[in-house]
Amino acid sequence: LGACVSLLLPLINVAFFTLNGAALDLDSLRKTAGATSFLFCSRMMALFTGASVGSYLAGWPKHHIQVAWMAFVTQAGVSIGLAKEVEESFPDWGQEVANLLVSVIVLNQMCGPILFKYALIQAGDAKKFPAPLVKVKSHLSQNPVPPLPHVSASAEGAPNIKLSPARTPPRNSEEAT
Repeated sequence: LGACVSLLLPLINVAFFTLNGAALDLDSLRKTAGATSFLFCSRMMALFTGASVGSYLAGWPKHHIQVAWMAFVTQAGVSIGLAKEVEESFPDWGQEVANLLVSVIVLNQMCGPILFKYALIQAGDAKKFPAPLVKVKSHLSQNPVPPLPHVSASAEGAPNIKLSPARTPPRNSEEAT
């Protein structure tokens, strides 16, 4: 069941978010930009207040309390479904409210991952920057060619992906042949 869900979930997400995005009324989004900004900022303040108070009462360290709210910004899947329900349940004004809600959700989805990564770094649970896979030299003719992936299967059928070592490209046409 887990493998089936892992395989189908990306396809379901693409269809779900594409259909919801295609159904947006762009003119309505322009008209509700002020309300969208207000709701977005209000939600950020509410998340900050709630997470700060809750983590303080739980006895968390100060540096965790300061960034705990950032982990909750990206929660949006159920919200989009509820926005669609509002649109269908209230035909007179539901589409405008649904567009407003979805635009706030889009802002949350754009800012959320960045804030979440920052919170993880500040809490000491993530590295700041991963090490580069390949070092690139400054002169074009001396740049190493990126490693090529080699994919094979293990005895259990699981894929094994290995990178070949970086190569130096040929300098002239004679070396290329």
